[in-house]
Amino acid sequence: MIVQLINILSRFFSLFIPRKDIMVFNSFPDLSDNSYAIFEYLIKNQQELNRVYTFVYLFNDKKPSKKDYNYLLERGISIEKLKNVRFEKKNVYKRFILFLLCKICI
Repeated sequence: MIVQLINILSRFFSLFIPRKDIMVFNSFPDLSDNSYAIFEYLIKNQQELNRVYTFVYLFNDKKPSKKDYNYLLERGISIEKLKNVRFEKKNVYKRFILFLLCKICI
């Protein structure tokens, strides 16, 4: 119910708010499903998109846990080297604002 309401409100408000070059990734649990697969592909293979877009990955915590961090390192992704990637805590209000501002939500 809440997700449907957020989708409806974000579509309405997006008519009045200009979009920014932001891609938002959201999955449950963290670092799983298609969202993570697309995130990993874009980080590794699409350097031109990495310069244009800011990637925001929503986590249950403020930043990736040690398990998530090690998983990223095993996959060849170093968080310290990613300048255009932000990790944000999953929050209803922050998610709503990000969905309003982003061009792409995965």
